[in-house]
This record gives sequence, structure tokens and C-alpha cells, in this order.
Amino acid sequence: MKKSKFLKKSLAMLLALMLVVAMIPLSASAALPDDLKYINVNGDQVSVSALEVDMSSSYLDNDNAVVEIDTNDDLGDVELRVYEKGGSVEYKVAPQTPATNNDTNNFPIKDFVDVSADEKTGTMKLALIDTKNTGTGADDKEPLAEYTLTINFVDSNITTNLDVVADTNDGSFGAGIYDAEVKGDEIVVKMARHNNDAGTKWDEKVQATVAPVLTVKGLDGATIYAVNGTAVPGNPVQYKIPDADNGTVITVRSQDSKHDSDYTVVAEYVDALSSFSAEVAEDTVVDATITNEVEKNDNVPDTITLTVPKSVLVDENGDPDVSPELPISYAVNGNVNARDNAKVEVKIGNNAPVTVKNDGSVSVEMTNLGQKDSNGQYVDLKGTVTVTRFGSFVQKYNLVVKLEDSANTTIEYARVDATVATVDGEAGTITAVLPQNFNGNETNRKSVELVLYTENTVTDVVLSSGTETTPSTSENLEPGQKAWKFTGVDTLTTNATISVYAEDGHFEQYTLSTSMAEATNSASMTAFWLKNGSTTYEGVKTGNKEFTITVPYMTTNTEGWKVYATAGTNAKVVWDANPMDPNDTQKDIINGVTTTNDIKLGTAKLKLDGIDTKNIVAVNTADDDIYNVYTVKIVLAEKKSAKVLTGLDFTAQSSSTAEKSDKDIYRALNDENQFHAYVDQLNDGTVQLNTINLYVPASLTTHKEDYNNAVEETYYNVVTGYEVPQGAVAYVVVSDAANVGGGNDYQLARLTSIDQYEDEKVTGDYISNDTNHSTLHNKIVVLPEETARKLETGMLEQSNSVTSPMYMSIADAVKYGTVYTVNIISNDYETDSDLETISVGDAPLNVEGHKITGELPWSYTVPTEAITNNGTSVDPDYIKYAMNAEFVLSKYAALRTMLNNNDNYPLYSNGDSNDDGSTDNATTWDGNNMKFLFVRNQDGTVSVYRTTWNGTTAGAALIKSVFVRAEDRLALKDNSTYKVSQTEYTFDLTWKAPSNEAEISNFTVAGRTGTVTNTSETERTITVQVPYGTDLKGMIATFEHSLGSTVKIGSPSGLDFISGTTSLNYTSDVIVYVTSEDGKVQNRYTITVEEGLSFSDVKPGDWFYDNVMDAAENGYVSGMGDGTFQPKKATTRAQFASMIANALGYESDPDAASMFPDVAEDYWGKSAINFCVKNDILKGYDDGTFQPEKPITRQEAASILKNAFNLTGNSGEKFPDDSAIAGWAKENVYAVKHSGLMKGDADTGNFRPTSTIIRAEAASILMNANRAGLIK
Repeated sequence: MKKSKFLKKSLAMLLALMLVVAMIPLSASAALPDDLKYINVNGDQVSVSALEVDMSSSYLDNDNAVVEIDTNDDLGDVELRVYEKGGSVEYKVAPQTPATNNDTNNFPIKDFVDVSADEKTGTMKLALIDTKNTGTGADDKEPLAEYTLTINFVDSNITTNLDVVADTNDGSFGAGIYDAEVKGDEIVVKMARHNNDAGTKWDEKVQATVAPVLTVKGLDGATIYAVNGTAVPGNPVQYKIPDADNGTVITVRSQDSKHDSDYTVVAEYVDALSSFSAEVAEDTVVDATITNEVEKNDNVPDTITLTVPKSVLVDENGDPDVSPELPISYAVNGNVNARDNAKVEVKIGNNAPVTVKNDGSVSVEMTNLGQKDSNGQYVDLKGTVTVTRFGSFVQKYNLVVKLEDSANTTIEYARVDATVATVDGEAGTITAVLPQNFNGNETNRKSVELVLYTENTVTDVVLSSGTETTPSTSENLEPGQKAWKFTGVDTLTTNATISVYAEDGHFEQYTLSTSMAEATNSASMTAFWLKNGSTTYEGVKTGNKEFTITVPYMTTNTEGWKVYATAGTNAKVVWDANPMDPNDTQKDIINGVTTTNDIKLGTAKLKLDGIDTKNIVAVNTADDDIYNVYTVKIVLAEKKSAKVLTGLDFTAQSSSTAEKSDKDIYRALNDENQFHAYVDQLNDGTVQLNTINLYVPASLTTHKEDYNNAVEETYYNVVTGYEVPQGAVAYVVVSDAANVGGGNDYQLARLTSIDQYEDEKVTGDYISNDTNHSTLHNKIVVLPEETARKLETGMLEQSNSVTSPMYMSIADAVKYGTVYTVNIISNDYETDSDLETISVGDAPLNVEGHKITGELPWSYTVPTEAITNNGTSVDPDYIKYAMNAEFVLSKYAALRTMLNNNDNYPLYSNGDSNDDGSTDNATTWDGNNMKFLFVRNQDGTVSVYRTTWNGTTAGAALIKSVFVRAEDRLALKDNSTYKVSQTEYTFDLTWKAPSNEAEISNFTVAGRTGTVTNTSETERTITVQVPYGTDLKGMIATFEHSLGSTVKIGSPSGLDFISGTTSLNYTSDVIVYVTSEDGKVQNRYTITVEEGLSFSDVKPGDWFYDNVMDAAENGYVSGMGDGTFQPKKATTRAQFASMIANALGYESDPDAASMFPDVAEDYWGKSAINFCVKNDILKGYDDGTFQPEKPITRQEAASILKNAFNLTGNSGEKFPDDSAIAGWAKENVYAVKHSGLMKGDADTGNFRPTSTIIRAEAASILMNANRAGLIK
């Protein structure tokens, strides 16, 4: 038979196909039943030839219980399926390639297991399905093999699950361990790193020298069988592993003893410090860098480098301090327990280590920080920082303290010849307008003398022309300044270039330019002021060239008063020791900088006829041959005569407060310790003549308390204020010679009251009826001011020839003035003994009859094992949980613990025994100020103990009640049988279970409530929208947080964040950490305060909306700090100056002295006003004032705008009200009209020159300048 060509071709293709099939690897073919050897059931490998497993019978009671099935074998195209019980629906076992969506590993017992009637056994049906070669469709696949899994339900558990155990008291996981978590067959342990030596390379051998303690617990009846292969005796359910290092293997055996699992400890090492900081000035903290030495190659942070400014080498008095004390703060990594118990020691050189605290309350002396080497270079200070955690885990750091190289290149003062130049640091320019003639000669701009003042850290100043010479020693340098002098500087041919080199190596360049003053033929001074502190004195023109300043009659010292002189047009005011000598050196009077000492008006003993100077000269700025010499006089006001004391206020406080400072006394003022004295001018038969009667509660006089009759509590009466009529001067008798030594003299001192801001000493006088005490004043003398002035200046003629300053004969005191004797009168005892309110921490308690009831948070309590030695001691680990209560009692009553007559101890509200607003001593306390320790009992009740603590040992005693004892308790000192008025209050308290919540809610700042968002399990955000322009600095937030939780700023161990108290800067995000009461949950909150899109009173649709918001966006204007702009309010002169300065990009200089007597040194707009005046943008008034709060007029604003933006041109078209425009303002008004910055009214066209500009108009003007390209 002849084969066709087609057949030959088909046979060839078949042979080729068979060859390809023969080449396919076996693994890619469908698996046979014999290929499946094992199935994993509940994590155990089970042979398919004996598919039988045990499970706990407890699973039958759990509807969520599952059987976990999977296989490690590669089954290719074959799938392992599990059938529902009683049905044919099959589910594929993951993670094999899915054919349906019914793939899983977990099969609920209730759906897949046929359980026998006696619930002893159960079966599951499984099958192998070939997905490729099973007929025509997916639904008619035939099983390759079928299996039955038998489950024996036993009473014993077969699981080998493990957990780590934290201490129920403080949430810790054991010594050296921050956190621990079971992940699969690993126990991931965050362990405190231990190196004990910063100079040694760290490795696990070093770490192994300490023993971390890990407590583990078997679950569902499982036990701890072995550790590192060594059997654990008794196979306990819970076991404390004393040395749980990295790699430790823990074997867990199931309850039925048939299953074992191994867990391996995997250590993650946690370094001790997350931050280390030092406070270098008030409210200024610098952070150190924490790095590792590259040479050691262990990637372990071991070096702390703290770089501090050189300003720390100058103390608060301006004196050098080469060994400053710096408050140190830090943040320790890890959980709450580890952080709270960490000990951080700082050692500098050979000094003893100092234990510092994370709140910055402890300072460390940086001994010889200012020391220099032979080359004059500062030497780095070396030391160590040692952090001890968990008692034995030590991590040491090398400490390097460096002085920061200054980057300051500021020229603080410049003078060209005798003219003070204007320095613009932002623009890098120095400009001076020189007179046509100087010292009788024509000014030569090609060869001028230049004097510069810089910070003394500047290393060099280089000029493009001129010769550097030695500056005069008479230069008026401030501490920390350095003078540089150059002669022959050419400012005519070209502008001179000045390069200033900073200590850190970088430099800045300034351009010096000069011009000639416009020639005029006059020179005048229009005003002269003096300022002593915040008190200003205006000079009155009393002659053609004479100003007279009248000061109070009692003024005796005018040293150091600030001088303010206002020059007329094209003139300046100088001090010239000899105005007639053309070669004599003149000194410019710089407002707010020059003092009375500089112009010979300062004296420590101002005479009755005053003082004057004839050396004040107004000099023409174009020609110094044109000048006028002025006389300035200081004279005394007319004397007045009075000699009575009309009122005196005082406070009665304990010596523990009254001997600290005025500020402490002021803080301790309350309604119960402030009084008004009664001054009796006449003898009414019951009191002495001229007596100051102080009626004081008995408990606020020096006395012995009922709990300690051996110690007397001293109380002082401190003057808080007094009143005398005009013309009277009050003194206290410092030393009464008649009482002390039988003499005839009084030593007097001015009567003073407390100053609430004085925080270093007590300036308020103590008044008492004690006649033998040099600091307690028994007498007050009031003199008429004529006599008083003579006394203070040593000019008083006395009857017995007294010559010592401030001494006065008793006879003359009576003759010239009034002598008052202090009389202390103790009030009758109060007898009320009520407990009105009481609370512990944030938990208010109830006072019900004579019971104190309430439920305390778990974190306020301690376990029973905290009390030791049969209830007489406290375990030191628990003493930190002792608390003060806050309570309100009847007036002058006291709270006591009274176990018996020999156990009568005091309790003070918030632990504040001296009423100064703070707890006496937060670290130790004794029997003079007890604390409570609340012990939680198993039945839910609380036992109350009173405690003492000296830093080492703690005493305790169980108390069932407290006693409120009325003020008449003090009567016991005179009568031991006196029956004190008292009320007993019994404790009946319970405790709550510990909370695991760590949340913040109802967060409100600036009156706006924030939105809290959970971004992850432990991350939260709080976003607060406040009105545009709200001042975000120094804001105080209110919020609620979970019961018993703590809230810390910046780190989990940072400073407390207290609702309604803590002031923070919200210009950037604030991070706080909230830790739950049980210490197991810690959430991190990021607080963002965002300004809205507009001020609250500037709305879209307002004609000024765009201009105001654009001006604010550009930084020209700002709001009022409360979210408003007040657009329709008149613009003040200070506000307009600030707007102009902002538009011109000035840099604020808050340290520069105010140039006007009515602009205080701390006035918000001082820097902007100075800038505008120095740059000839605006001026003060002829009377020398600036009047910052005066509304600015439209014609004044026009003048300022013309000067600020150098406007030229003139509009030919006049305003309809042109006649109302002042002559001096017309050129300026039409210049701004020509530029388009200001226009007339839309309806009348009038300019309204004397009308004020509202703030919306001011913002619009600046945006007109912006759009015209005038603002760069």
C-alpha cells in the first residue's frame, strides 16, 4: 500500500510529540497518591498511613475552634481538598495554586468534623484531586486518593503555646528586659545593652556578663520542660529564667506530655539614652549628639558630644565663670518602669559623679570648661555618662563638652569721624551722612576715620582701604564687645568693603558709603528726657537754650539714668566737654544708650539745688561750625509735709517660706494669711499712742504644734504694702539702741514691701513686737520728706550730734516725725473641725458624714507585699507610690493621723506645709509631713497607711481614720488637759481594676477642639484648626486622658504634660506619649495646630479680604494674637512702623535700646520703631516722644511711605480738600498719589489728611506697593 504524503507528515509530528513528552521532568507531572507522605495537622507532622491526632475536648465548646491543615509536599497539579461534613463541598488547602476561592488552612470543627455521640472522637474527609486529567470539566474531577483523619478528643491539652509574663505591679518583664513578645517559634526580647566601659568594643560576650531575667509561662496547661536542653525541675507552668541571653532555647511540653516545641530567644539590644541635653540659658536648651566611635566598629552609640555657647562662661552678673553649672536633662529608652528606675550619673574630669534627673532639676559643674591651652584655644572638657538600668545593666558613654565657635559677624556700632553711622545687617551696608565741616576743616571723604564695635569673638576685620590702628581706650564698650579702628579710609572714590571674620571661620561683607549733609545754617535741640527704670522725666524748656527736668523731692541718686535728646532738622545732639575748643572730642548722644554718667548729670548725692550741665550741644550735620550749646538742669520738686502712716498690709507666714524670697512669699498669699493692720493715731484708752495693731490668727503666730511640743514653729509678719500721704516717708527702725544697749539713737531704713518678681531675696520688711531682733522691726518712723531727705544725704542737724548715716536720735525722731510701735494681737482660737473636701491625684473622694468613701484608680494603689515588717515598713521599690492628698478644712484647722496619743502626725494638703504652692520635698518626707500609701486588698477594699521616707528606709503604720483638729489644738501647750475640738473621719475606700487605655480626648487649645485620628495601633494625631494669625507660642491646652495614664512631652520619660497648666510652643508639631495605667500600652500623639485660611473677622467678600490675607501671607502684617485682625480699627504709629519694617525685610534687634522715652524696653514694637527711625523713614515728635499707641493719620502715613520707598514724582491733579493738607505733608501726599499707593475717596475724591488709617487700609497700601514692585 502506498503511503500518502500526508500520513508520512502526521507520523513525523507524532514521533516529535512523544519525544517532547518524554523530556518533561517528572516533578512537573501529576502527583500520584504515593507522593503524599505527610500532612501537617495543627502544626504537627502526621503520616497519611496513620492519620490520627489528639485535640483538647475543650475545643468542642468553642464555635470558633479550628483544625489547621497544610502540607509541605509539592503536589504539582494535584490539590489536597477537605470536605464539609455530610456534604460534597470541597475546600482546597492553601497555599497551593487555587482552582476556586475556597482555599484555606483553618477548618472550623463545627463545619468539617463529624463528632461521635460520646464526643470522644471525630473524623474529617480529605482527598487528592488531579486538576488536569479528570474528564471533561472542573466539576467532575475524580479523587486520586481519599483519606480519613481521626481526631481523638482528650481531656488534656496538646498545645505547646508560650507567653512572656510581665510583673503585675509595674508592668516590667524582668531585670534587663524592656519588652518581650512571642513571634512564631521565637521570643523577641528587647534587652538593655550593657557595656560597662565606653572604651571597649561591645559584643555579646560583654553583654553576657549580666543576667537578664525572663519569665515565661505555658498556656493551656503546657509546662516549661527544658532550657538550653537542661531539664527544668518539676516542669512548672511558669518559670523565671535567670539568664535569658540571645540564643537561649526554651522547650515547652504540652499538657498531655506528648508534644514538645522549642522557642529561641532573639535579642534586640536597646541603648540607654535617646537624648541628652543641657540648659544654657533661661528657656534655652541644647541637645547633645550621641554617636559611636568608628574605630571600634561595633555600631554602638558610646560618645556624647555637648556643644554649648560661650555665653555660659559669663554668669548672671556679667562676671566670668570658667566652671559654669548647667542643668542636665535626658531621655532614657524603653518602657516606663525602666525609665523611671534608671540612674544617670555625669562625671566631669576628676570630680565626683553627679546623679542627674530627667527633668533638668540637677546641675553639673563643668569644671574648667573655659580653660585654654598654650595656643589660646579652648580645651574640650572630658568626662563620662553612666546609665544604670535594672540595677546591674550599665551602659557608659564618653562625654565631650565643647564650646561653640561663634558665628557672629555683626557690626554692632560704626562711627565715621564723629558721626554715628547706620548699620543695616540685613542689607550689609554702613551709611553715614557727614557734615560739610569737621573740627573746623572741610570734611575729607577720601580719608575718614572709621571705628567699629563687634562681638569680642570676631577674629579679624579687613578693609579694602585704610590702615588699622589701635582704638582709643575711652571707647564706650559694653561687656563682650571689641573695638576696631581704621584711618585714611577712602569713601569718596569708591565704597569701602569691610570683611568681618567670625570665630567659626566664615565671614560677612559690609559696604561703607558716605554722603554730605545738606547745608543749613541752624542747629537746635527740641526735647530732652531722662528715664530711670520705667519712670520718665520730661525736660521743660525754661529758657532759649535751657531745659529743666523736675524730679521728686526725695530723689538723691541720678546715676545711670538713660538720656533721650531730640535734635532739630539737619542736626544732631552731642556731649562736648569743652564746646569752645574745636579740637575737643565730641560724643554723639544715642537715645537709650547714653546715660547721665556720660554727660555729667549722674550723681549719687543730688543736692537740694540740683545739678546741671552746660555741655549739651546741638551740632549742624552739614557744618560742625554751626552749633548751639544747651544747659540742662535737674531740680527737685517742691517739698510737701506729712508724717503719718495711713495704712499697712501684711502677711503672716512660716519661716520656711518667709525667709526664702519675695516671690515665694507672694506665691503663698491666700485669703487666710493676708491682713490689714490697724493704725491708731490717738490713745483711746485700750491701745497705746501711735500703735500699729496686727491682729493675727493664733496658728499664724510663732507657736508649738500639738504633734511636736518640743519644736517651735516660727512665723513672720511681712509687709505687702503700705500707705502714706504725699510728703511723708516711712522707715523701719533697724536697730533700736534704747532697747539693745540703752542708747539714744534709731538706725533707720526705708520701709519696703515685697516685690512679687524678686526671686532671690526678701525685700519686704518683717514687723514684730520683738524689741531685741535686728531683722524684726518693732517700730516704724514716718518723717516729712524735707527731714527725710536731709537724713538720707547726711545734712540733718540733730540735737545730740549724730553723724552716722541713717542714724537719728530718738528725741529728733519724735520731734520731727511720728514713731509707731508694732503691737501683735493674737486672735481667739477657732473651734470648727470639718473636713470639707478631699481628693487623691485626679480622684475626688466623698465625705459622707464622718466617712471618707470613693474608688481609687489601680495606679494609686500598691499590692499587699509592699508592706513589710508586720506593717511597720514599706518595701523601697513601692515608696514612690506614696501620695499626698488635697483637702479643704475649716479655717486654721489641721489634719492629723492619730493611732494613739504618741502617734499624732500632721498631714498637709498636697504636702505643702508652708503654703508656697508646691510640695515641700518630693524625694523625702518625715513625721512632720506624712504621705498616704494605699494598699489594695484581694476583696477590692483599700487599706490606708501613713508613711515616712528618708531616701533609704520607709516607715509605715496602718490608719483607719484621720482627725481634723481645730485651731484650739494650740491650747494644749498651756493646758495639757484641754479638750481639743476635733472630728474623726474613717476611710472606706475601694480600688478599680487597672486600665489598659492610653488615650487623649477633648483636646482644646485657643478655644478650638482638635480632631483625634488613630493612624496605627500605637500612633495618634491630634489636629487643631485655629483662626489665621493666632499666636501659636505659649499656648495652654486642656484635655482629658485615660484614667491613671501618664502624659509626657517629647519622650516617654519627658516632662509632664498637664492639662490647663503646661505652656507649649505649637509653631511646630508637639509629640506627647501616653502610657496606660497598667504600663502595657503606650501611644504616641503628634499634635498639630494649624492656622486657618483667614482671620476670623476677615471674610471672603469683604473689599479688603484679598489685600489683608496677601499682606499677612507676605509677612507685612500680623493679627492680634487671638485669631482676629481687627480690620476696621485705627492703625497705631507702632503698628504702621512694624508693617513698614516687615515689608522692608528688617531683622528684629530686641537687645537694642529704645530710642524714645515713651517706648519701653520690652515694648513689642521697639525694634521696628528703631529700624524706621535709624533709616529716616519716620521720626518722633519735637517733644522727644514717639507716642506708639497714637493712631496714624493719612498724611503721616504718606510721609512714611515716601521715605520708605524713595518715591519721586508729583501728581499734577490736586485733591478737592488740598487746603486741609499740612504744608509739610503736601509733597509727600502727592508723591504717594502719583505712585498709586494712596488714593482719594471713591465718592468725593477727598484725601482726608487728618483722618486715621484703618488696619485694612494699611494692608491694602502695602499690597499696592507690592504690586508696583516697590517691595523687593
